Amino acid sequence: MAKPCVSPCTQNRSKVKVLRCKDFGVEASFRKSYAVRLIRTSFTPQDIVFSTCFHYEIKRKAGEFDNCKVRLVVQGQRMKCKVADGVSDYDDAFSLVLAASSFRTILSLATRLDMFTEQIDISQAFLQGELLPGDAHNRNVYISSPPGYEEDSRYIYRLLKPLYGMPLAARAWHTTKSAFLETEGCKTVGSEKSMWRVVMDSHRILLGAHINDFVIACAHRPVLDTFTEASFGGIRGHI
Repeated sequence: MAKPCVSPCTQNRSKVKVLRCKDFGVEASFRKSYAVRLIRTSFTPQDIVFSTCFHYEIKRKAGEFDNCKVRLVVQGQRMKCKVADGVSDYDDAFSLVLAASSFRTILSLATRLDMFTEQIDISQAFLQGELLPGDAHNRNVYISSPPGYEEDSRYIYRLLKPLYGMPLAARAWHTTKSAFLETEGCKTVGSEKSMWRVVMDSHRILLGAHINDFVIACAHRPVLDTFTEASFGGIRGHI
């Protein structure tokens, strides 16, 4: 059994609930972290095993306890500085986001053209990205099991997807979502790399993204609903 979480959660002034790891779904979270269990073997000098920890969050609505949330976070990973041959992973550590002026443009067009708008939050977006070349050594990122999760010390894990805490996670998500939207027929607008447009059934759809938050606009409601369900139905968090 995982060790209990020491952080208490105050549901109201008269009751205090002590949360345990299982309340946060720790077992499920670690098993769904897109990692492969490996036996410790000899590594090259460039390979490093990074430590991990669980980040707990208590969600509340109107000041009242709602649910528990947990994230597996990688600790200690650092970016490589640019060396004489120009090799660096700094360029992979920044996620392109929608400029404020472009966001205002989408809302202005939606108002002027009487378009419907939707806001979509992608659930656990970073976990859906693909590892980038700059991640650790040859894309091999090894992690140990987090504190409170009983595991044989002979085993480690090799990540298949980025995790929170990795410097390149946001850029990896941006690269993945951009490639996905291209397959959906979306094209970037001007110099913006986080703003797209697509025509569906003769109706224009505009999309803008800030990391994992999307705003989508279309003048025809059925087309908007069809597009959001077809493109984001399986991965969106809440609207």
